[in-house]
Amino acid sequence: MEPGPVMTGKGGTVELSEQDLALFQGRWSGEGRGSFPTVESFRFREELEFEQRGDEPLIHYVQRTWLKGERSTPSHWESGFLRFNEARSLEMSNCQNGGRVEVLTGELIELDREHRTLAIRFHGRWMGNDQRIQQSLRTFSIHDDVLEYSIEMATDKVPGITRHIEAVLTKTGKDRT
Repeated sequence: MEPGPVMTGKGGTVELSEQDLALFQGRWSGEGRGSFPTVESFRFREELEFEQRGDEPLIHYVQRTWLKGERSTPSHWESGFLRFNEARSLEMSNCQNGGRVEVLTGELIELDREHRTLAIRFHGRWMGNDQRIQQSLRTFSIHDDVLEYSIEMATDKVPGITRHIEAVLTKTGKDRT
């Protein structure tokens, strides 16, 4: 991966590097909860894996989620990439098991290399194959072996940006630092 774009965050202007994005790499698992004005609240368990293969200038990820309850029911599956686009902006792209596809642009919130901390907010730039979604926002925060994330969205029935998902995952097995 080439050096990343210069991004402005809490600590001023910094250049995001391959080593910074390497904090994402590995397997993560944990639990979360979801709610939205148009759905019943729910709890879930999740596995999320980020992997860079060889010298490819991107990181692939796979996210699998199961609803918690008497029976563990598969709920959500998505696959996508983190990459620097032609304009040297950080980008997340994905497709989801329900058919939705998204392209989001990253904004650095926090980077503290000494304490292995990285926080990035992704703003939805393009969404396809789901007319309900008007806007999406994803925030990832990593500190050592803990990844916290949230998803907010606005829909045709709930026009204001509203929290939908939040989860706390930990790095598993050999991927722990």
